[in-house]
Amino acid sequence: MEAQLRETWFFDFSSPAVRAMAEGAMAGCDADRQRAIRLFYAVRDGVRYTPWVEAYRPELNRAGHTAGTREGYCVQKAALLVAMARYAGIPSRLGLADIINHRLDGRLAEVLSGRQIICHGFAELYLEGSWVKATPAFDIEVSRRQGIPVVDFDGRTDAILPARDLAGRDFAQYVKYHGSFDDVPFDFIMDQWHRHYPVLRDLIDGPGVPAGG
Repeated sequence: MEAQLRETWFFDFSSPAVRAMAEGAMAGCDADRQRAIRLFYAVRDGVRYTPWVEAYRPELNRAGHTAGTREGYCVQKAALLVAMARYAGIPSRLGLADIINHRLDGRLAEVLSGRQIICHGFAELYLEGSWVKATPAFDIEVSRRQGIPVVDFDGRTDAILPARDLAGRDFAQYVKYHGSFDDVPFDFIMDQWHRHYPVLRDLIDGPGVPAGG
């Protein structure tokens, strides 16, 4: 598990902001699963989810940056959770998957040329002998506004985006799993976005451009 415990440039858990956030979340915990649960909720609700965030430079995807701004999209939030878990001594890595958000519409759907989210990010934590997925993307306020079940994490079962919203309509559909990564594969993500999001080829260096799911 050495590769899933080490600090990297993206998973910069020596950053004061990351360490302070992790220490605050884990206060009083004495077991890895309890620590992991606390860390998950600290990222889920302590970092505001927004797809309208700049993410097209590597430094904007470092865990320390997200811990400082307290906002981000799915990959930024997942990277922060991975960094905090590694700081706590919990093996962790980044997972990427393509999903379809059946509820996506408006300007975001226009910019992304449809409802498919390329390289949706989530964390994978090694707890009690098994890898479990932890998806901290949507904070509780976003979930309530969109009418979707809140993603909860118990440290034993996968916490992924729900297949249906609270009204029973289709919501998140996982269509392709890219794999697990010991560091943020920034170049791979950018390449995938360029391939699938033609509008972003012209906007990718501008402010206020959506970063995806």
